[in-house]
Amino acid sequence: HGLNSSMTNIDNQIAAMEVRLLSEENNLKAQFTAMESTISNTQAWGNKLLAAFGISTTSSSTSK
Repeated sequence: HGLNSSMTNIDNQIAAMEVRLLSEENNLKAQFTAMESTISNTQAWGNKLLAAFGISTTSSSTSK
């Protein structure tokens, strides 16, 4: 009986950890998506600002 109780307890701990890990994964995905959006918006804003000053934002390769 003691072994079964211990195994059930361990199974419950594993299930609880899986729930916590899934929650953390979803939280990190949401943060990453928000970060990507912020970066994209910042780049777009920077490009508009540069364009307002007549600075090209297209990449060009230069050889030295």
